[in-house]
Amino acid sequence: MDIKGAICAVTGVGRGLGCQMALDLAKLGAKVYGCDLNDDAMQTVKEKMAQEGLEINLMACDVSSEESVEAFFKNID
Repeated sequence: MDIKGAICAVTGVGRGLGCQMALDLAKLGAKVYGCDLNDDAMQTVKEKMAQEGLEINLMACDVSSEESVEAFFKNID
């Protein structure tokens, strides 16, 4: 699959499937934007990705809040 340069939004990026999806998408060349409620977990993911030469843009977001989700998507460019 060729997704190089695609913009991808991933929720729950701090652990589990969200973390793995963000990592895999970045490895495929996508520009990844991730959100989670846990700032410490997001920082750990960012550091892990940086060690592999990958980038991720992160923001705290509560997906149960429409305002929070709107703010997250407004930060995607």
